[in-house]
Amino acid sequence: MDILNRREFLKCAAMLSAAAALSSCRLDPVSLPSGHASEQAFLDLVEEYTHSYFKFHPIRGPESGDHTNDGNGLDDLSDEALAEEAQALRNLQKRLGSIPQNSLSADLALDAEVFAAHLEARLDELEVSRPFARDPYFYADIIQMGILYQMLFDYAGTTLDSRLQIALKQLEDTPTLMQNAILKLQSVPLELIEYGITSLGDTQSFLEIDVPAAFSGAHLPDGALAEATLKEKIRAASQAIGGLITHLEALRVSPDPKPPFALGEEGLAKRLRIKHGISLPDQNPFGFILSRTLEEIKDNQAAFEQAAHALDPSRTPMEVWAEIQTHHPRPGEVAAVAQKLVDKLVSFLKQKDLIELPGEEAVEVKAAPAFMLYWYATMWQTGPFEPTPAPPAVYYVSDPAGILKGENGQTDEEAQNEFLMSMVTPELWTTTAHESYPGHFVQGCALKKTKRERVDTGQLSRVAVSSIFMPFSFSEGWAHYCEQMVREEGLLQDGDFRDYQEYLMGQRSDALMRLCRTYAGIQLHLGQMTVAEAADFFEQNSFVPREMAETEAQRGAYEPDYILYAIGKMALLQLRDDYRAAQQAQGKTFTLRQFHDELLSLGQYPLPVLRRKMLPGDQRELISK
Repeated sequence: MDILNRREFLKCAAMLSAAAALSSCRLDPVSLPSGHASEQAFLDLVEEYTHSYFKFHPIRGPESGDHTNDGNGLDDLSDEALAEEAQALRNLQKRLGSIPQNSLSADLALDAEVFAAHLEARLDELEVSRPFARDPYFYADIIQMGILYQMLFDYAGTTLDSRLQIALKQLEDTPTLMQNAILKLQSVPLELIEYGITSLGDTQSFLEIDVPAAFSGAHLPDGALAEATLKEKIRAASQAIGGLITHLEALRVSPDPKPPFALGEEGLAKRLRIKHGISLPDQNPFGFILSRTLEEIKDNQAAFEQAAHALDPSRTPMEVWAEIQTHHPRPGEVAAVAQKLVDKLVSFLKQKDLIELPGEEAVEVKAAPAFMLYWYATMWQTGPFEPTPAPPAVYYVSDPAGILKGENGQTDEEAQNEFLMSMVTPELWTTTAHESYPGHFVQGCALKKTKRERVDTGQLSRVAVSSIFMPFSFSEGWAHYCEQMVREEGLLQDGDFRDYQEYLMGQRSDALMRLCRTYAGIQLHLGQMTVAEAADFFEQNSFVPREMAETEAQRGAYEPDYILYAIGKMALLQLRDDYRAAQQAQGKTFTLRQFHDELLSLGQYPLPVLRRKMLPGDQRELISK
């Protein structure tokens, strides 16, 4: 998911004290053979932590499939709660340190390393980087994601009425959350103020328009229609959000100096190390990544231009691309077109035998609700701990039919077709591979299988599959890798010549966007580019219009992790090459099917940990020449 990076912000959460964690929400522990007391102690510790994490941050549970605390409202960002988190983290670090690492299996010892790094990163967020004190979107995301998970899925054992009660509690908690936000957001970078005001305004619209529509006809526990109560809760929540917007507007015009949004070389390198396990050289840490990214940009630009020339050598690549942007589904037909692409991708993957496809779960393609319109295409899927039967996974694609209206003399159809220039079919192939098969959806199904076969049996801990530990570099790196992999393996190559060349341009265009994110994002946070200069870079190097270039540049200011799409893909390509060489050196046959299945069976780990699991003893760099 690109436009709204749901997976990144859902990782920002915390935990309660150990005593609070030992509540009735805890599941039965895994039973290991006698003599494995240390392993059982570690498994218990991770399970205890995950339950306390969701108890303290109730909106974070649904993505993993833990609904124990759904009715407990919004996350607590009070000073007292944050202090309790920090103390709980230190207690956990001490308890983890008391478990002898040499008494754990190799897999659980790696889990312990990842767990220890996660605890360090959480402490850093609470006491050093403090995103809740510099990023207003942090609060908008809490409100949006909390209610959204109750709107999109019909969970087993729930009804519209019962999910409404959860949403009402979250609305009720919104004024308190906004009060804490105002207290904490006192010195905010100007760029984050601007996006915060926009995102909070969008949140108000979401509450006032979309939430009532989603819960239309729902009832209160006494049987009365909930419309009036819901309207009043929304009014109070929206008013409180308005108070935070007013506070940010005052900060914007205040003469007080604004802190820089840029993390700096040390800050960005630290973020990659403690949040993503990616260590960089002490000297010129980003030099190699920047130079490698520029090389990749040039290679993809050349391939984009080559495909354009094959289509029409008499026109410039941008003239060819401008025509291709008219090759999109018609308004009202986007979901049907996307469904055909999903079906063809499944057939292609089976024919090529590229990856194990899930048999127990499939993707439903639907037109996105109105509030998702500018998210374009997103996969929504329940997590590994979701009780069965789990709601089906849904691939939402944006269709402006019946939503967008013409303005300034435009007809509705003209406005809708203009919107669909961002949903051209040649790019929709790549987006669909990213979101559904073999991207996020297949990865999510593999996590469920790993949970059943390895976590439930005690071979791995919850570190391997819980969203708490989800590494952005692997989840988005995998999906971006899949875009390139299916192209390399010949998707559409045997079909219509023009369709294939257009698809090649679409795939390269998406790759360029991610590469420009890496280059511009790093330069933004090194202080080597302004947001305006980053927008220029996007416009000049990724073949996007100015408006989109500005949006991408602004995103780099408030979401530095978006540099990891391309970094993750490059690291996985490097791992694939090195794994192939290792297999061949041992006289074994390498197949993509075997590589993909083994990789996804491991769980979701930081990329360096995946290398260690796939290539024991290997000392190569994560990304090299």
